[in-house]
Amino acid sequence: MESVQDNFGSPNGPAIHTVSQFTGMIRKKLTGDDRFRGVWVRGEVSDPRPSQRGHLYFTLKDQGATLPCVMFSHASNRSSRHVADGAGLMIHGSLDLYEPRGQYNFKVDAVLPSGTGDLYAEFVRRKTELEREGLFRPEIKRPLPRYPVRVGVVSSPAGAAFRDIVRVFGRRYPVCELVLSPAVVQGEACPQSVVMAMERLRDVGPLDAVILARGGGSFEDLFGFSNEDVVRAIRTSPWPVITGIGHETDTTLADLAADVRAATPTAAAEILAPDTKTISRDMWQLVDRASRSLAHSVETRQLMLDRCTESLWASMDRSLQIRRDSVERLSGMLNALSPLSVMDRGYAVASSADGRLIKTVEKIGAGDRISVRLSDGSLDTEVLKINKHQNLGKDDK
Repeated sequence: MESVQDNFGSPNGPAIHTVSQFTGMIRKKLTGDDRFRGVWVRGEVSDPRPSQRGHLYFTLKDQGATLPCVMFSHASNRSSRHVADGAGLMIHGSLDLYEPRGQYNFKVDAVLPSGTGDLYAEFVRRKTELEREGLFRPEIKRPLPRYPVRVGVVSSPAGAAFRDIVRVFGRRYPVCELVLSPAVVQGEACPQSVVMAMERLRDVGPLDAVILARGGGSFEDLFGFSNEDVVRAIRTSPWPVITGIGHETDTTLADLAADVRAATPTAAAEILAPDTKTISRDMWQLVDRASRSLAHSVETRQLMLDRCTESLWASMDRSLQIRRDSVERLSGMLNALSPLSVMDRGYAVASSADGRLIKTVEKIGAGDRISVRLSDGSLDTEVLKINKHQNLGKDDK
């Protein structure tokens, strides 16, 4: 009988993996399964252990099982206050496998006290209904202005969020006018106050954009920004709305409805306020583009002028040559008809003493003085005798 050992290394034998390979296969299987990503788990905290790097390790348990959890520093700085031994929590995150130890753990990115479960259920219900209406669709989002002149701000006038927005605009883009419409940003009065503040902005004249902002807080603190009326006020705003509510991991329905969602109030201001360095760079790019366009235009027109000039001169040369040829032909015709040309062939012209041409011997007598013009000069002479020829075919009278 053939043993398992005999099959090792043969083409049809069992595949052999290293520990790292096999653990990697397990991790790929776990992290690739949607059922283990972006889920909420409820339980009780046990043994929270902060690390020197700012990470927070703890165990979430119930009566039947335990789940090892880790919150990395970027998340734990904002949510660690909820993680205490014995505290009931709802945690959000994804399952992962730490390969060096072969141990799975739950990477936490958000934490809620377990008492917020009812609020979260209401959050999900509202989100589903508003999403069904299409109020969160990407294609309805409006672009933000590149260089805003006037920006409305809906926030608490006494809060750090508004101060941060003013500071950012003062540093980056002081030419923009900020118009504050005060609002209550926490508690039962929050939703209606925000809606009224959005409405008031319609009475202050044209704006380029609106910032809806408040600082960080718990899920309960921010729940007013997940109100249906707030969502509709954002979508019916005449101007694009950018939200900066809470911290990076906090998400409200107002954030989903906004044209642009920023992680924080400061980030919202930085997105909307162009840096003066960026403006200067853009300006010089425009100047350079205009200069190159002008140079190209001048060069193009110079080439056109050169072609027109060459064409004009060529046309003038052709016209002059035609006229020169015509003049030469006329000169030839005139020369052919000129008496001088006739005299070149041996003929002469006689004139009387008073300068009249002598055409017939009838007009002259013997002893008269006459002048005879030849091709190269003239002769002054006296008529000695007149010989009249007969039958010349013409009666000269």
